[in-house]
Amino acid sequence: MARKRSRAEGSADSQPGARGRPTTFTAEIGAKICQKMRTLAVPLTIAAESERVPASTVCDWVERGDQGDPRYAEFAIDVMQAEAQAACTLSARTLGGKSGAGSAAWMLERRFPKHFGRREKLKVTGIDYAPMVVRAVEQFEEIQRTVVLDPTLTASVNADLARRHEEQRQRAEAKQSKP
Repeated sequence: MARKRSRAEGSADSQPGARGRPTTFTAEIGAKICQKMRTLAVPLTIAAESERVPASTVCDWVERGDQGDPRYAEFAIDVMQAEAQAACTLSARTLGGKSGAGSAAWMLERRFPKHFGRREKLKVTGIDYAPMVVRAVEQFEEIQRTVVLDPTLTASVNADLARRHEEQRQRAEAKQSKP
């Protein structure tokens, strides 16, 4: 009868002294995941789930590979290359101009926003073009909704908003008058 391994002894395929369950990683599973990433341009987690590997597990494999674990190092590099190849494939489809170019461009924008996303800048200005905090606008909108629902608050809210408006105007004037 085989004796059970203690936690301190580790699992059969783990490094000496390692603890936990044996890994389910194989080169074949890694290759299938990377192939789906390359050809379908899907994220790592979706490619993994399609191979019945939990997203958290595959992310752990990549992290371990990045940290130098020899069992996962090649897989981590393959994942990085597969993602880059997916971006190149989508970019080529976009530049090719054939059917599906618009879809490929849309996917590039969303899958790789850092490199292909639209860079639209939102400029929010206040009184005398003094910068305003966007959060204040959100708070104002919430106050407006409350006032609409309860007309008795209208007078006090209007007075508070007028006071804040005046304070902001005075701060803007003070900044402009400083040398």
